[in-house]
Amino acid sequence: MILLKKLDAFPPYLCRMVARTGRGRKCRALTSQEIADRSGLDPSTVSKLSRKRTWSKESLWVIDRFSSACGVDLLHPRRHIDLLKRHRLAYLRTNGDYYRRLLKGESPHQK
Repeated sequence: MILLKKLDAFPPYLCRMVARTGRGRKCRALTSQEIADRSGLDPSTVSKLSRKRTWSKESLWVIDRFSSACGVDLLHPRRHIDLLKRHRLAYLRTNGDYYRRLLKGESPHQK
């Protein structure tokens, strides 16, 4: 259970928020399909994980695939935590409502 606590310090929905490609002005958020392609997971699994607040009930294989596809090292998430704390998520401005709902714990697909 200690590993799960460490992994839950950076839950799936936060991994999804920091998933991006490019740098600087060319930086943009990854789509669910791109994460699915990178991870080898079904798009429906990626969508489900993107809304989860904890890694519980997920296999280590799925956790590793999803977090790696998002570009997050769950054992050393400091860089991504700092990114979230400093609000340097300009690449999310085009789809801000989706991510605001995600942060509040709501379903991102609500209207």
